[in-house]
Amino acid sequence: MLLCYGYLLTAPLLRLEWGALPAVLPGLPMAEINRVALMHLGSLVVFGALLASRAKDRRDIVDGFGRSWAPLPVTAAAHLAGAAALGWIVRALSAYGADGRRLLAGYLVPYGLAYVVMALGARRAARDGRPWAREEWRIQLTGLCLAPVVSAGAVAFLQRTLDLGRFTALTAGVAVGCGLTAFGATLVVSLRLVHAREVRRRSVPALLPAARQRTAVP
Repeated sequence: MLLCYGYLLTAPLLRLEWGALPAVLPGLPMAEINRVALMHLGSLVVFGALLASRAKDRRDIVDGFGRSWAPLPVTAAAHLAGAAALGWIVRALSAYGADGRRLLAGYLVPYGLAYVVMALGARRAARDGRPWAREEWRIQLTGLCLAPVVSAGAVAFLQRTLDLGRFTALTAGVAVGCGLTAFGATLVVSLRLVHAREVRRRSVPALLPAARQRTAVP
């Protein structure tokens, strides 16, 4: 619900960026401002929904939690793949001079901020012994790391299927990758909760016969 409400706020958020970005990037035409906003608006909404969810959800553990869906090998592989794809995006956008560097700054600054917040959140949750909070932070962090990978694939897809120009495909591909993986991570968190509830539901009937035997009077 928070995520859906967040997407409804993209219109006022875009208007806030219309007011803020000219002060940060003076002399930028409206078309370029829209490009910068497009590159991170979808992921910014999901990031805000994540912060709201973590602020409202005080559970330390979820019944039926089991093993993590974002263990260390998975997060490490996502980091390596994301770093390689991010390097490609940096080189590709830097090739377009000042315009490309402005778009790159509009992409890297919110990306880096989201990464720091998620990594610190996961670390703090692990230190405080809150496995469910750590799980949600790590799933979202894994999705963030995979965003550049999806973006790189989207650039190639948009160029070949829609015959877009290289620069337009880069802008659209980065926006698609950020929004898609951020939404996908939220979906995985929801499926994680559904799975935990199903495990708990199946385990309760199995425990009932044993409980009856212990309480039965000879």
